Amino acid sequence: MADFKGELRVELHHNPLVMHRNAYDAAAAARAAQRQGKFWEYHEALLESRAFDRSTLVGLAGRLGLDRDRFERDFDDPKLRERVTAETKEALDAKALGTPGFLINGHVEVGWASLPWLEQVVRTHSR
Repeated sequence: MADFKGELRVELHHNPLVMHRNAYDAAAAARAAQRQGKFWEYHEALLESRAFDRSTLVGLAGRLGLDRDRFERDFDDPKLRERVTAETKEALDAKALGTPGFLINGHVEVGWASLPWLEQVVRTHSR
């Protein structure tokens, strides 16, 4: 981001693919952690985790110092889950049919090659 000198905004939107049994719950858990100001820390913990069942997701929250009761209430909150569903629909509408997916000024790239590749894609599609 620093290389783009303030000309790049990065947003993370979830696209939990149906083929990944616990992806939806992992996305909801990350949003629940966000409500306690620990989205990126939780996201990083998810990337390092090998399991995504409820017990593991709650355990990650505890390990990061989140209020577990609040985390579980937020994790189960229908409005939070509606947001995850909406993000999934947005990805489908944008034709970002895999993960990771990148939407850069209307251009969609799916998959990951390398950081230099992504930087070039961003430069190519910047206005």
